[in-house]
Amino acid sequence: MPHEFDKLRTEISIPGAPSGLPNLTTASKHLTTLAGLTKDLSEAVRYSAEYDSPSSTSD
Repeated sequence: MPHEFDKLRTEISIPGAPSGLPNLTTASKHLTTLAGLTKDLSEAVRYSAEYDSPSSTSD
């Protein structure tokens, strides 16, 4: 998953001025891609928390 984030970092730039903002179609595609990666990351974190962490036995 880190590879996907690194790839996006090079593909999606944040302009320094409003005149450099992407058009609506490009912005929408970027948001869709970021939403998918966020979902994948959320699922990976949840899986890791459920299966990779030791069970807490202290009360």
